[in-house]
Amino acid sequence: MSQQTRYTAEHAAEQFRIRATGGAGVATAWQRGLRVEIPPEAPVPKHDEARFDARSDLVVFRREQTLTTCYGLDADHVTNIHGVAVAAVVDAQFGTSYRSRIDAANLEEVTS
Repeated sequence: MSQQTRYTAEHAAEQFRIRATGGAGVATAWQRGLRVEIPPEAPVPKHDEARFDARSDLVVFRREQTLTTCYGLDADHVTNIHGVAVAAVVDAQFGTSYRSRIDAANLEEVTS
């Protein structure tokens, strides 16, 4: 296992179990994922790298040597502006259509 995935945060593993549509685990999703270039102005968690795993329909975020969280892209898991932003970037980079399946009724208000 690579150094980047050795220190998987419990939070990321828990979010994977909740948000992934399939797959073996958050470290596996990270290893097979493709790098996502998220614009600095996008409202997403602070991170050093993000990777999209199509098999589990999610984006895993890494900060330093820790996988910190993941955002599910299935419509049921996109509930706020952060998820919408992640879905938009993935759609633009990989030609997917996650945004078109988002139900606005599921979105919660985000306060600063």
